[in-house]
Amino acid sequence: MLVVDQVELELAAGSRSLICSDLHLGATATDASSLVARELASAIAALGVPGAVVLAGDCFEARPAEAFAAHPELARAVADHGAAGPDRYLVVLATDAEGGLLCDAAAGAADATPGWPCHALVARGLDLVLDTDDGPRRVRIEHGEHFDPAARHRGGSHDATGTSANDAARATAEALCPKHLAGLITGYTHQPELTPLGEAFYANAGCGTREDDVWRTRIGHRSLAVAARHRSWLVVANDRDLDVELVVA
Repeated sequence: MLVVDQVELELAAGSRSLICSDLHLGATATDASSLVARELASAIAALGVPGAVVLAGDCFEARPAEAFAAHPELARAVADHGAAGPDRYLVVLATDAEGGLLCDAAAGAADATPGWPCHALVARGLDLVLDTDDGPRRVRIEHGEHFDPAARHRGGSHDATGTSANDAARATAEALCPKHLAGLITGYTHQPELTPLGEAFYANAGCGTREDDVWRTRIGHRSLAVAARHRSWLVVANDRDLDVELVVA
């Protein structure tokens, strides 16, 4: 298996796809990672129809096979989704930080390593081409770190100035939609979002990890850090039209 720059999947009407990112799953399960793995496994099982499961970057802190082995509920859900019938895909978006993922894929370990789904596609980016009553609609998915490399440091913050870590990615979506894309989905910032852009949308899948939320107030007040478990993902459905749902658990 090779890591390609871009994958394009055509999905027939009636498909449902789940997109998550920034799970940071390690080779040893924690209470937080086990919780998000169980919730995602239930959400994947509930799809029930053809479509894609997209791990949209920074989902692994260890080699993917080791991370899946440490989170068997998620591994089973992904495997069952792929085995349930045709036109069911697992796409893993690789980032530079996931050296183990790149190593596994380049070595062709997807077919040989226990715990690593044999049907996985590994790429830098993904276009879903979704069949609707108005014709095909293209949704682009990428991790998005290149939009604003410093954005993650603002990802868990609630800034009184109104600045959002997703501003740069959203601005790109506004430039591309709806002429070229029906939607742009990113991750990286750990800040979930779903924003309509006329007939198109921008979305951020958020994350599935435990981190500090930093609440910043205006001059004269200290910042307050609050540890919290974050779990969010997106479901994209194309029945007669395109429907996008942001799930924040």
